[in-house]
Amino acid sequence: MTNTRNIFLYLIAMVLLVACDTSNIPETAVSVDLGSKQTNKVLHDDGILKFNSKNLYKGDTLSITLPVPHPKELAIKAPNGTWFYLHVENEGATEMLMPKEKFAALKELDLDTGKLEARYWDDGKAMRGKVFAETGTYLIYMANNLETEPDNTLHFSSLIQYSTSTKSSY
Repeated sequence: MTNTRNIFLYLIAMVLLVACDTSNIPETAVSVDLGSKQTNKVLHDDGILKFNSKNLYKGDTLSITLPVPHPKELAIKAPNGTWFYLHVENEGATEMLMPKEKFAALKELDLDTGKLEARYWDDGKAMRGKVFAETGTYLIYMANNLETEPDNTLHFSSLIQYSTSTKSSY
């Protein structure tokens, strides 16, 4: 009887674990549906990451000043909710902006908004695509482990605005 009870409790625990999985979406970032458009809403912008500008236009360079030490991995969440993985240590050289030792010591990171591409997931398939492809709010997210909940890892997060128009269009 005790063995059957233990198996039953184990199965219940596994069902709850699967049901509570949030697909590794950091809890500091939630998508809010505003009609047909979505925006990123950060529950806290920790102010640790510093930017040359938080309002960028097509072709601008995004310069991020990083504290040292800083988290080991970097991702950007687009306005449509897509996560782009720019620097992930355990994914091989193709998913790293530079060698991990150089990234760990980095004090400033420059990203070309017109050319930056990174890996993202679409229906379980790894794809590569342009990160800054739409106008809206982007979440810059750094963590020691992008595949875990923010409470379990050192992480920083900030928001920036990006427009697909050039500055001269305004």
